Amino acid sequence: MRRQAFPLPRLWLRYLLPPALLLLFFLLGWQWLPALSGPSVRTVGVRLAPNAELSPGAIRRAVWPLILHQRLLTINLDVVRRRVESLPWVAHAEVRRAWPDSLVVTVKLRRAVARWGPHGLIDARGRVFGPVNSARFRNLPLLSGPLHSGTALWRDLVHARRLLGPKGFLIRKLGLNDRGEIRIELFGGLRLSLGRKQPFRRLERFVGIVAPALGTALGHANSVDMRYPNGFAVGWKDRSGHGKKG
Repeated sequence: MRRQAFPLPRLWLRYLLPPALLLLFFLLGWQWLPALSGPSVRTVGVRLAPNAELSPGAIRRAVWPLILHQRLLTINLDVVRRRVESLPWVAHAEVRRAWPDSLVVTVKLRRAVARWGPHGLIDARGRVFGPVNSARFRNLPLLSGPLHSGTALWRDLVHARRLLGPKGFLIRKLGLNDRGEIRIELFGGLRLSLGRKQPFRRLERFVGIVAPALGTALGHANSVDMRYPNGFAVGWKDRSGHGKKG
């Protein structure tokens, strides 16, 4: 019996071959995808100046949940960087890959220049951060005021220091009350009430007129109220060291 071969129509080849090749490439690619994505991350290196606030271990603990079981080339470095920068003491962070299986995190810390409320600090750029244990920073000036006023109060502190510092006055506290009035307490206990309108014009008047006029008597004053348009009021210390009006 004679057999006859019937060739597969070219039209079938045109429609069947491309999907078959695509499936083959997909299977091969899926098999090799882990190798193309690099090895799993095994270590996290931390570059950090010696300090008492933040340890390399704390940074690794913050980063590790984001990279656990992840491969080196698939990790989102921006996500890791943002996680590190969310830590209270971190001012800026950089994250890079290091072959074959590491990440390297470089951290720049904030420098505290003032306290903010009971548990916060303010850095050299006027940004509030925390909560932190601020007890060991008790020699820094304390700023207090409504929520979100920390940056503005830091600028006020810088301005007040420029006026008071050359005369030997050191600021212990600077606060803004609910009425928008600024009050300053100096080291030594003297309190200055500057009010709401043109507080630094009043502070200039204290430095240039009131303090020289009181002279050594200023050491016996408990408070100076500069809110009067054409004068001032002094609260004097009594023998117990507490204030009394005068």
